[in-house]
Amino acid sequence: MEKEERALIEKYLEKLEDDYGVTHDWNEVSRGMDEEGDKPNGISLSFPDDVYSAHYEIEEFLDYMSDIDTFKEVDKTTSRTDHIRQTVLYFRYNGYDQYEDKLLSYSFVDDDYTVRIVKQPMLIGMANSLNENSDDDLGLGCTEPYIALELKYTGKNRLKKDEEDGLFERITFYLTKELKTSIYVTTVRDVRAAWDEVYLEDEEDDESAMMKIKVKDLIGYSPMLKLYKQALATEDQEIRFLQFYKIIEHISPVVAKMEAYDKLNKRLDMLASSDRDYKYLDSLFSITRKYDMDVKDDYLAISVIQKCVDVIPLWEHLPEKLQKQIRSNLHIQGNEINDENVKDEQLASLQKQIANILYSTRNNIVHAKSNYIPTGLELQGEELIKGNIMMDKIAISIIQWNTRQPEAYRV
Repeated sequence: MEKEERALIEKYLEKLEDDYGVTHDWNEVSRGMDEEGDKPNGISLSFPDDVYSAHYEIEEFLDYMSDIDTFKEVDKTTSRTDHIRQTVLYFRYNGYDQYEDKLLSYSFVDDDYTVRIVKQPMLIGMANSLNENSDDDLGLGCTEPYIALELKYTGKNRLKKDEEDGLFERITFYLTKELKTSIYVTTVRDVRAAWDEVYLEDEEDDESAMMKIKVKDLIGYSPMLKLYKQALATEDQEIRFLQFYKIIEHISPVVAKMEAYDKLNKRLDMLASSDRDYKYLDSLFSITRKYDMDVKDDYLAISVIQKCVDVIPLWEHLPEKLQKQIRSNLHIQGNEINDENVKDEQLASLQKQIANILYSTRNNIVHAKSNYIPTGLELQGEELIKGNIMMDKIAISIIQWNTRQPEAYRV
C-alpha cells in the first residue's frame, strides 16, 4: 500500500471517530500489513450500539469518504453525499433471511449510475450516530438492522431529486413484483418507540450471483406503482382487493378519454362527406355524453378491462360457481375457456362479466355494512385469495399497458 493512500485512510478514520463515534480495526490491520507486507483486504467499522462491525473493501471505503464533506441527512429516510445516496427500505416477509439474500443479489445499472441494495448502510449509520438514534438496550444500532437502496453516480451527471425518487419507486415496484412481497421506502426507527427487532446477519455478498438489471428496462414511473406495492403490503384479502381496484379507478379516466378522442376524431373525419347540420352536431354531443357515462363507477371497470387486459388467462382464477355461470351465459361447451373456443362477440361478453365480478366484489366490501344487495357475482371468503391473484395480474397488465402509451396519454 502506498504511503499516501495509507495516510488518507487514517485521516478519514480519524474523522469518523471524532465526528461520528465510529471505531475501527485499522490499527490491528495495519500491524498485520506491516508484518506481512500485504495490502489489507478491508476495514471493519463499528458504529455505536451495532452488534456486528460493518466490513468495507479499501476501494469501497475510500469511495464513501471521497466527498464526505458533502454528507447530509436529507430526511429520516435518506442520507447522502454528492455522489452517493442511501434510502432505507422495508419489506414484509415470511422468512427474513430468504428475502434479504434475494434483495442483495440485485443491482440496477445505467450509464451514469448504479443502484444496489446494501445492508448496514454507512451513510444511514452516520446520520443515526449524529442524532444519537441508537440504543443497545433496545437492540437498535446505527446501521443495524437497516438495509438501503444505494444510488452511486459513476460520472458527473446527476439526476434531480424527483427523478431519483421516481427511479426508486420503479425499482421497489420491480422488486415487489419479482419477490411478491411489498418493498418500500421507510424511515429510520426512533429509539423512543418500541418494536420487534430483527438482526441482519453479516454475510459476504456473492458478486458472481448478482442480478444486474438495466434501468431502461424497468417499467416507467406512475402513481400506480405505489398502489400496487400497497396492495401487497397487507395480509387482509379484502383490503388487498380494494388496493388493486384503485389501480383500475386510477387508469379509467385515461381509458375513457382515449376512447372518446378516437370516436370524436372519426366523427370529425366524416366532415368531408357530411353536412354540418344539427344531426351531425348532435352526434358530437352524443359522444361527449357517452364519455360522461364511461367514467361512472358502474362502467369504469368494463372499459379498463376491455382496453388494457387479456381476460382469457384470468379464467382459471375464477371460482367454479362463476365459471359455470359464465359458460352458461356464453353457451360454451366443456370446462375450459381459451382462445380457440371463444368467438369475438363472446369475448366482449366475457370481458364485461369479469368486470362486473370485480365491481360487485368491490361494492360488497365497501358497502358490506349498508343496504348493499348482492348480485351473486361477488368474490367472498376464501374466493378472494384466488381473486387477488387475478387482480395482481390485472394490475400488472394495466401498468404495462400504461407504459406503452404515448407520453400525452400516460398517467
